[in-house]
Amino acid sequence: MGVVVGAAALMIAATLLSTTHPSRSASAAGPVGPSGTARGGRSPTSTTVPAPAGPHPVDASRFAPGACVLYPPTAGDRHRTVFLDAGHGGPDPGAVGTTSSGVTVHEADLTLAVVLDAVPLLRAQGLTVVVSRTGPGLVGRLNGADLANGILTDQGVHDDVAARDACANESGAQALVGVYFDAGPPNAAGSITGYDTARPFSEQNLELAQLVQGDVMARFDAQAWGIPDGGVVNDASLGGPPASAAAAAYSHLMLLGPPGAGYNPTPSSMPGALIEPLYITDPFEASIADTEVGQEAMAQGVAQALEQFLPAPTAAVAPPLPTAAVADQALVASQTVGGVTVDEVWQAPPAGPGQGSITVAEFDPSRTRLVLHAGTLQPGSPGPWLNGPAVGAAEQASLLAAFNAGFKMADSRGGWLSEGHTVVPLVEGAASVVIYADGGVDIGSWGKEVPAPGRVVASVRQNLQLLVDGGQPQLQNPANETQLEQWWGVAFQAAPLVARSSLGITAAGQIVWAAGTDVSIPALTNALLAHGVVRALELDMNAPLVRGFLYPAPGTITFAGAAQSTTPALPLVAGQTQTPADYGPTGSGAAVVPHCTYLTTCSRDFFTVITR
Repeated sequence: MGVVVGAAALMIAATLLSTTHPSRSASAAGPVGPSGTARGGRSPTSTTVPAPAGPHPVDASRFAPGACVLYPPTAGDRHRTVFLDAGHGGPDPGAVGTTSSGVTVHEADLTLAVVLDAVPLLRAQGLTVVVSRTGPGLVGRLNGADLANGILTDQGVHDDVAARDACANESGAQALVGVYFDAGPPNAAGSITGYDTARPFSEQNLELAQLVQGDVMARFDAQAWGIPDGGVVNDASLGGPPASAAAAAYSHLMLLGPPGAGYNPTPSSMPGALIEPLYITDPFEASIADTEVGQEAMAQGVAQALEQFLPAPTAAVAPPLPTAAVADQALVASQTVGGVTVDEVWQAPPAGPGQGSITVAEFDPSRTRLVLHAGTLQPGSPGPWLNGPAVGAAEQASLLAAFNAGFKMADSRGGWLSEGHTVVPLVEGAASVVIYADGGVDIGSWGKEVPAPGRVVASVRQNLQLLVDGGQPQLQNPANETQLEQWWGVAFQAAPLVARSSLGITAAGQIVWAAGTDVSIPALTNALLAHGVVRALELDMNAPLVRGFLYPAPGTITFAGAAQSTTPALPLVAGQTQTPADYGPTGSGAAVVPHCTYLTTCSRDFFTVITR
């Protein structure tokens, strides 16, 4: 059996593999270069970020050459990313078998061939694909403890699987499939797929595993090969003797398993499954694994399963409101500076029973600037920051508005960059608010709509996937509550309707913020569409965290027909407390900021709108 750490001992080669599978190479799925733009660390306060084109490394500074490579979709774009792990590699060939004709085969070569066959199939279905490796090497960059006399140590095995998890997480993948092969006594044969039951998304793990096993077996059956169906099993039952005492204590496949103190502190963060489609120690099954027909059959099964698991976006439950529907929303406030209107605030009526109203604020990009601020706890760096956890006196003089940013970084499936400092690496395909050094703003999928080639990027805040793209709603009709949470976040106390917020941009460049308490995703989306938004992302959710304020300092606020000139912070969201509580990390013991109006210290990152 080809083993993932925590499952069984590995069959390790004494010398480094130096050739790819004879019928496959990285070029089978598109050109791949070993170099790329490294992210992270300090640099000048603004950075020119080139827009990636074609297949490219996710992070060339972190992973080995040819490893952790992203392939964008070739037809359409579902705004979904899948991660494929080709098991083993480098000084770890995995299991070794012999075909019916006496040809010796290595597991690492065969897994790579199947994965590379699956890449173009998935890309053609509008999916972004990230592969752990595109050539014969490992995924992680080796250090002194990983090799001994050219042989991969137990620590090296552990570190390389940890690198695969890191690649999946950094790419923002929504699903993971590992491709390995099995090994055993001469009479052992058949296909089996494992999943982990100890993860909070174990139901999705099971669903994905069943799809992978079923679709691969259907391809085998269509060829009448008679491969035994081993079904779907808990990953703890896979494999033989553990590679180390620590692996034995962990008792999960590290690729799929939960956090383990001191052993797997940063596990994969998305639903996953691992298939061992054939025993390469069985000559008949090894012969299938070593043929183009067999490899393509397995790749087709894996690709079909992922397409089923991550379906194309569906239309909104409620039809989008036409642009003219803004007339049905009440204009409740506006701000003027020097007699010129710089923003307007509208209120959309409740979209249905039990729902609340939605506040929509439009900001004129020719007269305002958007600024990203770091909080004390989010994004997770103490700085120092020019734009930190409270609006300073100088900025207050030009402060028009402020509102919450996105989820906690651990939940955002995205990254955070500002002032030349990448606190969390940016994720390909993630919905992104991009602020350029010239003050311009754009919103889009990272690597697709943003960043603009050659423009200097000052700040990027990423959160989930796009809520609106091309003027069309995205992922509005989940099949169940679990899928809703996977797409748009977990509601506080499992409430059916919660506070949500969003940020969008129109074709003319107007910045549009929308938020409300007790609102649905379709209602929030339609409020944005009514203002001509072409791209948007969800920001934070749940009542204590959704808040927006107007400030009178630079000019005059007209609210409900009356000028407001003395209120230090005018709340924007219906039902919003003027000084809402601010969450801290559960069980961390860290201080929680009780009164955050952005003029005082806040633990979460946020945006301000200031005059130009």
